[in-house]
Amino acid sequence: MTFPPETPYAHPSTFPGGTVSERTNEDVIRIVTKYQNFGMVHELTCGDDSRHQALEPVERDGKVILVCPTCQAVQEHIPDFVLGSEEMLDYSARKWAEAHERAERRYARQDLWFALAASVIGGATFGAMWWGTTGGIGGFVFGGGAAWLATRRKHASLSRP
Repeated sequence: MTFPPETPYAHPSTFPGGTVSERTNEDVIRIVTKYQNFGMVHELTCGDDSRHQALEPVERDGKVILVCPTCQAVQEHIPDFVLGSEEMLDYSARKWAEAHERAERRYARQDLWFALAASVIGGATFGAMWWGTTGGIGGFVFGGGAAWLATRRKHASLSRP
């Protein structure tokens, strides 16, 4: 079974960095810690109670084991899929970061267009209100003045002998 080279998953018989037996304990602890803290996979949990905290890798007697921080239960076997997951975790994290960055850029553009549209619409609304108010006041003054003059003229024409 082989995978295309662009696929982030390793061949089942080999793992990134060599076979499982060629890895140092520090490599195993780093990989298991990365797996446990990744957040997009279900972490390894205690066999006694899965509601306990996630298992932590610890080196004891030259071997890496998993210990439950809640009840101190020990699991000596680390599944091969966890040890072979480093490349997949790095790939997924990179792809998620790229998607997140694209989304931020897209939302930033939308915010720009929203701000532009809001300023144009707001400006037009405010302008209409301003000119409407100014026009209304001007119309009131002009109309009132014209009515006053007309009334004066009417009174003047009626009062003449």
